[in-house]
Amino acid sequence: MQRLLLLLALASMTISVAAQPVPTELNQGMLSAEETAPPPAAPSFNRFGVWVAGDLLAPFQSARPTHALVGAVALGAVATLSLADSSLSRFGQDRYTGTTASALDIANDLGDSRMLVASSLLWGGTLLTSNTRLQDAAFTSLEAGVYASVLTRVVKSATGRVRPRDGSAPYDFQPFSEHRSFPSGHTTLAFALTVPWAVYYPGPVTYGLVGVAGGTAVARIATGSHWPSDVLAGALVGGATGYLLARRHLGPSDGSSDSVSGAPPLAVYPFATAEARGLTLHLQF
Repeated sequence: MQRLLLLLALASMTISVAAQPVPTELNQGMLSAEETAPPPAAPSFNRFGVWVAGDLLAPFQSARPTHALVGAVALGAVATLSLADSSLSRFGQDRYTGTTASALDIANDLGDSRMLVASSLLWGGTLLTSNTRLQDAAFTSLEAGVYASVLTRVVKSATGRVRPRDGSAPYDFQPFSEHRSFPSGHTTLAFALTVPWAVYYPGPVTYGLVGVAGGTAVARIATGSHWPSDVLAGALVGGATGYLLARRHLGPSDGSSDSVSGAPPLAVYPFATAEARGLTLHLQF
């Protein structure tokens, strides 16, 4: 009982001390210090140029044995899936009808090269705001789309894989020809553009964006444009590029996941009319 009374007394003393007002002199000193402290400097736009140069050299400067292992596992997954290319391709094409076809056509547009133009305009719009995280997310998305697309085009030309709709077998490769099925460029771009947003602003909306990119991959199979292993390779290239660039730009100490307002600033809505179909982007800042 005595211990309980002693603890209660100590607690009441602590609360009493904590509740004491700050002395006027000290309070004024604190206010004057806050008033005279300079506001934090806004990040310079020069960071984007620094990122472009640094990101090009990063794969060579930070290469590790584990990276080669991850790459080998990814290639193994693509090679394994290629064993089922014929059957999965037929399965997808047989179900490309009606409402499913309309939905996949909308998702397919996310991988169109014109989305790079839209991404550029989106980034330009963010520069009119003071939200640096939003600016960085938009820039990283655009940069990932450009880098991943260039890499994919090089591999496409070097492998020369024939597309399913051209009536070829899955393992028909004609290097440096007009055939450029592997990997899927649409899928690469779709994942490269969307994954950075999911890293900067994780949540249902941005995860849904990545889901739309998955729809792009399915659409490429269903239309006979690519083999399943093509779209898996594209998803890996685009997704890895977007993720690694986003983590590099955020830095290891950035564990936050929300914007200044606490809500994802980007929303995507599909639309379809008798004359057109596509995706609309809604940006809030």
